[in-house]
Amino acid sequence: ETQAAAAAGKPSEQQQQQQQQQQQQQQQQQQQQQQQQQQQPQPAQQSDWRARYVV
Repeated sequence: ETQAAAAAGKPSEQQQQQQQQQQQQQQQQQQQQQQQQQQQPQPAQQSDWRARYVV
């Protein structure tokens, strides 16, 4: 990948960085959705909620 980026020049590196940023944003959105679902745990699921939240 580094060789291809060097051969193509810096623009390809910038594109890779943009893609990584987009992936990170998507991951953050998924985490937020999970947290919203976990904010209303049933009493029997509180122990599971802690384990999932740590992970």
